Amino acid sequence: MAINYGDGTTSNDGRIIQVKEGINRTITTVSSSSDTAIGGLSEGITCSEAASKVRIDISLGMFGISSASYYAFFVIYKDGSALINSMGQTEGSRQRCSFAVRQNPGGHMGQALYFTYIDTPGDTSSHTYDLRVSMEGGVTGRLNATGNGNNQSNYPITMSSITLTEIAD
Repeated sequence: MAINYGDGTTSNDGRIIQVKEGINRTITTVSSSSDTAIGGLSEGITCSEAASKVRIDISLGMFGISSASYYAFFVIYKDGSALINSMGQTEGSRQRCSFAVRQNPGGHMGQALYFTYIDTPGDTSSHTYDLRVSMEGGVTGRLNATGNGNNQSNYPITMSSITLTEIAD
């Protein structure tokens, strides 16, 4: 089903219908080994068409881990539950997640991370997507800063975002 616009065009496949964005511009510290919501990286969208797809773009300006040889596991959630299809398949005792990072050495390092996933909600209900992270071994992870969190002129502070784009299908 196409949307008819005032200029006579319609929402043919691939047309961007709307864009929503959530932003985090602060240093956010996480030390939990359970999935923990990241403030600001949550956004809601209500699709105009049931056939629409939602492109989820995650951009982390920097993520640092306080200790070497530990992972940070990131999971996209939809309406309070892990978005299972955005994660790797179950295999042995591996940690399922949407994406992950491990830094060696830790502390002074930090790196930018990008991840994209396309969801098919199949309805015109409101849905909220958010990014959560868990830290292996309960070490400290820092969003928008290096792993040790030093406040020095040669250490960056960045911004991160979640962008939702409704695409006509």
